[in-house]
Amino acid sequence: MNKQLIYSILQYKHSPVLREAINIGILFYFPDQEKKIHFHFTDATRLRSIYKDFDIRYFNTILKIIRINIEQYSDHIYATSLQTSNFKKFINDFLLKEDDSALQFSEIQYAINSFSNVEKTVEAFIHLLLPLSEKKDHEVIKHDERFILKKFRTRLLSIKPELDGHLKKDVEITTEEVSLKFEFAWKNGSLNLVQPLSFDLLDKHAIQKKQLNFAVI
Repeated sequence: MNKQLIYSILQYKHSPVLREAINIGILFYFPDQEKKIHFHFTDATRLRSIYKDFDIRYFNTILKIIRINIEQYSDHIYATSLQTSNFKKFINDFLLKEDDSALQFSEIQYAINSFSNVEKTVEAFIHLLLPLSEKKDHEVIKHDERFILKKFRTRLLSIKPELDGHLKKDVEITTEEVSLKFEFAWKNGSLNLVQPLSFDLLDKHAIQKKQLNFAVI
């Protein structure tokens, strides 16, 4: 038996002038399920690659607030009554205010849920509305230096967001005997230098390049 599904798309709007919106999350409401609200979102990787001045601290803070509020108000009497009667007001009152900020929920959407369970429904809608959040089965992910650097930088800024904007790129350290170039560095009392080295040696040219780059060390 088909049941109703209510959802709203969380969108990132970098600038009112550009008038473009990027889907970065979906808030699901299943009226007939015991666990009625499900929230799924992508990470900031895509947005950081598009917008050079993207504020990752703001992004992570808003997502954290939404997750906390969903958990906090899941059993709130007034909030739960609003979920069915006025889902948009529930979002505005308890999850995220509707204003001119970069992250906003879309208009409420209603659909017939023809899937057999919640997991399949969520998976199908994520595939439809957040296609770039998924990796294609045939896509080969190279675990090269660029991959390591990206992972490390993302992890570092998630732990210490205050370092965003203070990381220096292509830092060269020179002594009497050798000169070494590091991908990036930062200083917080002591100088921290980062130069990734991958052991994903599928590419013979990459192996030769590593030999040349690190033979001096």
